[in-house]
This record gives sequence, structure tokens and C-alpha cells, in this order.
Amino acid sequence: MTGRLGTPAGSPILEMARRAAEYRAQGRHIVDLTLGEPDFAPPGHVIAAAQEAAGRVLGYSPANGLPELRRAVRHAVQRDRGLEYADAQVAVGCGAKQVIFNAFFATLRPGDEVIVPVPYWASYPDMIRLCGGLPVVVGCPAESGFRLTPQALRAAITELPQGILAERRAIYLRRRDAALAILCQSPRLDTVAPDGAFYLFPRLVTGDDLAVADALLEAGCATVPGSAFGAPDHLRLCFATDITTLQAGCRTVVAVLDEVAS
Repeated sequence: MTGRLGTPAGSPILEMARRAAEYRAQGRHIVDLTLGEPDFAPPGHVIAAAQEAAGRVLGYSPANGLPELRRAVRHAVQRDRGLEYADAQVAVGCGAKQVIFNAFFATLRPGDEVIVPVPYWASYPDMIRLCGGLPVVVGCPAESGFRLTPQALRAAITELPQGILAERRAIYLRRRDAALAILCQSPRLDTVAPDGAFYLFPRLVTGDDLAVADALLEAGCATVPGSAFGAPDHLRLCFATDITTLQAGCRTVVAVLDEVAS
């Protein structure tokens, strides 16, 4: 066993549930209010679907979930929250804790700080430590509805995350400016520097955004037509990539627009 497995202290929730179960086994009457387990059966259509699936030949599913399930998740998020994602941007896990742990494992570097609002789920600090991070707990009193306020969040951001944010901001600014330097040379684009995020949203002076996006893809540069965001005659370009690749893509955009216009 590695030293990492000695880090978690164990769930106090499960510990109290275990002790309650021991007392019940001894014949004591225990009102168990520990675990968040509903006392009713799943909805009928869920039971029917599980029974139907159990009657089919089953095999290994993709690690990120069945394609039809990920599509259903994507549509639900779009319908309920107004957020749009591609199927490839959706992954299904065995629960929130697994998904959050995967995110920590993929992104945390040794010593990275993670702000954890209090009260927190008992596993979160251990999950952070297990992935090499440092939990920074921030109190969220009942007076605030146990919600993290902007003021408390701002006060919890130490020099370490501020330095990381400043470094990343500088990187994205360099990438943004490198892309703008190329795109702004094209008379076929009306390009405005964004104030935030890492997307450019230039307007096509002429041409259909769907057709242009198809032509760009054929030329080796994948973009998203503005129609996907309710803004036809635009293109969305993400500059969260290395400068060399980004510059090559922007030059392709300019070259294809010149070719389409000629």
C-alpha cells in the first residue's frame, strides 16, 4: 500500500451509521438519521427500465457513459439550465463524489489550494489531500443561508491562487492578442477583442456562417458557427490552445475567407 491510502481519515457519516447498525444488531431501538437514503422505491418507469435492461445482453460501456445517456444529459442541461455542450463534453459517473474526485485528480498539482465552503460534504477535504491539494475551508454561516458569499470567497483567495490566476490570465492574453493580430488583418472579418473567457466571436462581413464553418473544417480548421449561439454571420474560435496551433488556425480562417470571396 502506498502512503496516499493512509491520508483519508474515513467518513464520520459512515462511522455513525455503522455504530447505529451495531446497536440495532444488539436489539436496541435506534432512530437512524445519519444517511441520506430515501425510504421509498424508485419511480416505476425506472424499475421497468432496469428490468428491461437486465434481460438484454450487456457488455462493457464506454468509460464516459453510454452515448445515448450522455445525449440525454446534454439535452436536459440545455432544457433546464440553458447551457449547451457537445456530446464529447459530457461524461457520466457513478455519483457526484466520483466526478468531483476525477476533476481533482486531473487538475490539482501538489500544493494547489482548493476553496471548500463550510459546511462541506465530509469526503471533500480528504479527496483534495489525496490528489495532492490543500483544502482551504471557508465558513458559510446560517445567516447567509449556508451559501458562499463573494466577500468570503474573495478573502479566501491567497497569494498562491492569485498568482496562478495571474499567470493563466497572462497566457490567455498573449494567445488572444496573437489571434487578433492575424484576424484583424482580414477585411472580411469584424473582430472585437473579448473582455473575458477564451473565445473570439468575429462577425463575417459577407458569407453564411454555416457554409464558412464547413469550408474551414474541410481546410483543416474546426470552428463553431455563430448560429449555434443565436448569432448568425459569426464564428466562434476558442484560443485555449498553444499559440503555434492558434496562429495556424487563424491563418487558415483568413485564407479560406479570401478564397470564398474570390
